[in-house]
Amino acid sequence: RASAYRLPIPYGVMRGPSRTHLPSPVLPVSAFDFKTNAPASKSDEPQPGGLSNILTWRVILLAVIAQVGILFWVVRSEITARVFVSSWSLSMPGILLLLVLMTIAARTRTRLLSRAEMLAAYIVVSGTITLAGYNFLQVMVVTLATGPYFANENNQWATLLEQLPAWLLPTDAEGLRGFFSGESTPNWSIWMTPLIAWGTFILAVGIAGIALNILLADGWIRKERLAFPIAAIPLEITGNPQIFRNRLLWIGFGLPVVMNSLLALHYYFPAIPAIELKHRSILPPEVGPPLSALQPVVIGWTPFIIGLAYLSPLDISFSIWFFQWFNKGQRLLAMSTGYLDPSDASARGAPNLDEQCVGAFVALGLIVLWRALPKGWLLGQPEPPSERTDRPLNWIAGGTLGASALFVIAVMWAGGIPVASGLVIMALYLLTVLVIARVRAEAGFAWTYGPDRGTTSISHVMMTVMGTGAHGPRGLAAIGLFHWFWWDLRFSLWPAQMEAFKIADSAGIKRRQVAVLLAGATLTAIVVGLFAVMQDSHQFGWATANVYRGPQAGGRVGYNLAMNWSQNPTPADRPDTYWMVAGGAFTALLGFLRQRFVWWPFHPVGYAMAATATSYAFWSHYFIAWLVKVSVLRYGGMRLYRQSLPLVMGLILGDIVSQTVWSIGASALDIPVYQFVS
Repeated sequence: RASAYRLPIPYGVMRGPSRTHLPSPVLPVSAFDFKTNAPASKSDEPQPGGLSNILTWRVILLAVIAQVGILFWVVRSEITARVFVSSWSLSMPGILLLLVLMTIAARTRTRLLSRAEMLAAYIVVSGTITLAGYNFLQVMVVTLATGPYFANENNQWATLLEQLPAWLLPTDAEGLRGFFSGESTPNWSIWMTPLIAWGTFILAVGIAGIALNILLADGWIRKERLAFPIAAIPLEITGNPQIFRNRLLWIGFGLPVVMNSLLALHYYFPAIPAIELKHRSILPPEVGPPLSALQPVVIGWTPFIIGLAYLSPLDISFSIWFFQWFNKGQRLLAMSTGYLDPSDASARGAPNLDEQCVGAFVALGLIVLWRALPKGWLLGQPEPPSERTDRPLNWIAGGTLGASALFVIAVMWAGGIPVASGLVIMALYLLTVLVIARVRAEAGFAWTYGPDRGTTSISHVMMTVMGTGAHGPRGLAAIGLFHWFWWDLRFSLWPAQMEAFKIADSAGIKRRQVAVLLAGATLTAIVVGLFAVMQDSHQFGWATANVYRGPQAGGRVGYNLAMNWSQNPTPADRPDTYWMVAGGAFTALLGFLRQRFVWWPFHPVGYAMAATATSYAFWSHYFIAWLVKVSVLRYGGMRLYRQSLPLVMGLILGDIVSQTVWSIGASALDIPVYQFVS
């Protein structure tokens, strides 16, 4: 049976006009190819009469039960430092849920749920699971409690707390004792007001993301037809059940199951042999120049990451590993010519790769927004019939986006951030997360960081471009408190929301219903996630050895930054700003060259991501996938490529199932488990 959604065909090996004038809707269009593309075939256009209704009681009941259960599981698994599953772009619990539902249907030989209903449950889980993650709600509550509880004469955090409104923090230090010592229950009287305030703030950002994605969905999904490797997995397994009869799929499935199981057993019984799959740096920290300029050189073999890389277009996978080494070449050249201190192993000096990354993200985000404008809009020309969309829905989305953004800026202003600073922060957040969503839609990264959070987070960029004096003492304290929100942008909801709209479009689900479903699921995840996090926080204690150390450390970052800014005021850093401009200009140049020359192999996504932790960790996976795909296409053509897809699908599914099952087992038995990916 033909799949309702065929996996993307690579176009990076094509030559000539065929790369831009695509005859088939399954071929993705280049993100920065401004030439006219062939119109989609009639079969690719949505059929309003055939759209599915997913807002039924059984769908809502299934989605809520699955969501609540998974949120509690994720919180317990991550707070206690077992397997971490919330930060992955491809929702591991969501895929496991689909496989369970399909297995039940196959065993009972009944169609309990339609494909659209199963995908609706997946959308709810995948679109909200990050909220309960270790670097979102977990680090949020730790941040709120850390300042009042640990403020003392040495760190002088009390001077920061005096600048902040009481409704943002639980100010009773004695009432927070159980939060850090454990074996207690939440003191809701001191937590309720801050949790409501922050929960409303998070909900507004989530709704703004839904609205923005509605405005962008037609362009990304129907006109440019991006690859969406993340969305391809749930669409393929639900749209083509016959794939599970393919022997290659089960061979691919078995490999990671066996390897992960051996790793888990080796963790308990060291005598059992196992091959490590984690990404690790092959250069020791003490290596001297000139090799120190290449740090870090990370190699990894994680099966499902390689599988996702195999589904991305060839020019993108090539650009990811090429620009990783292009950046290393810049550092090697800077060290050779004396511009880089040989002791700068942390890559903070020339050629300022982190600042280049910021400029690349901003430029890439502006290009994406520019492309989203309707053709002829600036000239007042009527919209072509082929590009007309659901105008009433778009008007609602536009108004919702504006109202949500104003609310978010108002909350930041009430918290102490000046309006001008809030506007810049909102713009930087929008552009950065928009690029993360775009990168996931094209490259399919297993998780996607923004610019380095230790040197060029949104907070750092604000100080670099505007200086500390532009915000005032109250503004510095507030930016430090809000820092947790953009500290780890992998946990933003916006990219998963766009993938939800892609899934809905391919499965014939009404877009308006998906928007309502996502909004309701976001509210549920905030309430349930906060309750689960608070319960387990007080049970295990954030000052004990029973919890994951990441949020423990993350809760102090914003306060330390704010104190440093207050005690060591600095003007705007013009050299670093110039490096940001240079990174943006080079990104624009790459986009222009892709527009002018169809043979140009370098994609701006590869350059934008080159200085992020994502590219450092996963470049080798993309190199392996690129090399294998080039060989498959060269010696076996498209036929062999299609035949290889079940094997790749098996690798992805086997890795996900084995990791999640070991996590569930460890949580149920209350024992530690091997960390499969670091």
